[in-house]
Amino acid sequence: MGARQGLRHGLGLQLLFFILMLLQAQAVRGVASINGEGLALLELKAKVETDPHGAFQDWDPMDSSPCSWSGVRCLDGKVEILNLTGQELAGTLAPEIGSLRRLKSLLLPKNNFRGWIPREFVGLSALEVLDLSSNNLDGTIPEELRAMPLLKQLSLHDNQFQEGVSSFAIQEIADDQAGCLSRKLGCCFSEAHIMQNLQSFASAMRRRLLSEADNLPALLGNDAKSSVPENSKEIKKPADVLSLGSGSFPAFPSTYGQALSPLVPEAIDATALQQLSTEVAQSTDVEMSDTKYSKWAYLITIPVAILLISLVAVILLVWRKRGRAPIAPWKTGLSGPIQKALVTGASKLNRLELEAACEDFSNITNTYPTSTVFKGILSGGVEIGVVSTVISSSKDWSRSAETCFKKKIDTLSRVNHKNFINLLGYCQENEPFMRMMVFEFASHGNLSQHLHLNEFEDLDWAARMRVIMGIAYCLQYMHHELSPPVAIHDVRSDSTFISDDYAAKIADVGVWDELAAKAKAGKEDGSSRCECPPDLPGNVYGFGVLLIEIISGRVPEDDRETMCSWASEYLKDKNYSKLVDASLKEHKSNELEAVCEAIQECIDPDPAQRPTMRDVVGKLRTPLGISPEQAAPRLSPLWWAELELLSVKST
Repeated sequence: MGARQGLRHGLGLQLLFFILMLLQAQAVRGVASINGEGLALLELKAKVETDPHGAFQDWDPMDSSPCSWSGVRCLDGKVEILNLTGQELAGTLAPEIGSLRRLKSLLLPKNNFRGWIPREFVGLSALEVLDLSSNNLDGTIPEELRAMPLLKQLSLHDNQFQEGVSSFAIQEIADDQAGCLSRKLGCCFSEAHIMQNLQSFASAMRRRLLSEADNLPALLGNDAKSSVPENSKEIKKPADVLSLGSGSFPAFPSTYGQALSPLVPEAIDATALQQLSTEVAQSTDVEMSDTKYSKWAYLITIPVAILLISLVAVILLVWRKRGRAPIAPWKTGLSGPIQKALVTGASKLNRLELEAACEDFSNITNTYPTSTVFKGILSGGVEIGVVSTVISSSKDWSRSAETCFKKKIDTLSRVNHKNFINLLGYCQENEPFMRMMVFEFASHGNLSQHLHLNEFEDLDWAARMRVIMGIAYCLQYMHHELSPPVAIHDVRSDSTFISDDYAAKIADVGVWDELAAKAKAGKEDGSSRCECPPDLPGNVYGFGVLLIEIISGRVPEDDRETMCSWASEYLKDKNYSKLVDASLKEHKSNELEAVCEAIQECIDPDPAQRPTMRDVVGKLRTPLGISPEQAAPRLSPLWWAELELLSVKST
């Protein structure tokens, strides 16, 4: 009996061990299934110690590809954009990121990364945008960053580096700046500096030609000497005929070409150059009168030719700078200011740029009592929204309105959420008077149109629940994750826009109503104050009213209390089905119950009794089963704009 029990026990242990081995093998296969780019990204995740916003929540090692992860964008299955802006991640940068050979945009600003910039980042041969600003990076900046071949924008400000970052800033050719002769120089020059550097370049070229000419005997050896024509006089240094051919005349005499051309060195040691240059200086009395092509002819002709060509280029550059036509960036690409706006946040833009994008401000998509909305189109088809005040004179624009306008720009530029119509830039000009803001554009209309107009596609129950959670997540982010918190003026269906894949993107349309009120009040009392405390309970109340409109399809009235009173009759009796839009073919009872319970709490007459948006999200997320990633647009207009920056060169 004991033997049988021992046998069973042994077999049980073996079976358990076998199951564990199978599970381990499956896990190993799962991890091994992910490609090399995914492993590199997982190394970054492993070095992050704090992730307060769950940026890596869906970075699953079991996935075969990282292309579906948050912040990762791919093209043809290869990672091209890594954008973890403003996630407040704390940790160190992973050197393995340098193995992402197809990465074009690495955006990690507004985090808490510390330590050095890994030198392995130099391996990002396709990188065009590198933004590590507003972190806690220290040490020295890798000198190799200068040599990255395709890098267009490098942002390293607001860190703790041992040296300044100004010498590493990659300047772009913008309409309001002088052109750069070379991106690798790291700075732009004035016209005087250009001429000075051209002269230095000519002198350096002359010294290099002398050095390389004198280096040839050691490289050619006896074979080269034997190739000298017999009718030539003895030449002390045969390599003196070496030249860097420009294409307009042969680099070597015809009798020397075949013998010398395969022997020209690709690189010469710096010490050897210095020694050889000294020898050349000591041997300038060499006679070459019988040689067909004189060394001095090359040494004089080539620098002069280069200098003349450079002078022509400078003249053309200055002429183009001073005499070009009005700006039309959308016809030829994106201008420097627009590029900066789309990649790094809100930026001051030129009226002419926006005028060209909006077809001379004739492409009006909506009008409000205090503002007008225009649609702009970039050269690659990316759409933007431009909102302008209806005030047309600085006489009607008070100091308080100007103060409030600047404050709103600062506030909205801090909001960066996928379910928000993010601010890209602004325009502030006095002649003619103009105050504008530039936003992302949602091309599928607003929520009110989809709920109440037959011309727009109806939203089924699942789509409406996704819209609800998108709005809830965005308000939670603005109320609880930004410091100080940000509240929009009114949560309404006509200021909630729909993306291409029917996700919600809310906008703060009421900004312009407040600015108009400030302009009028400030003009009357001369005040320049702008006191706009965030009304968080008011946002919660507006969200509750919007929930009623979404599930019922009832057209809202000017008095929101009327809709709340109508819904309260069914909410008290828990007769929730009476609130459901009759046009909906089906709905889920458990989800309806959760939404109705949230409505009851949000529309409480006492603001102090209303829940926070964090509480509301906590009550809705589990029954509705929609994560932040599922509620967000799959491809935001901002991402498309960033992608266009990587494929279009500004001219």
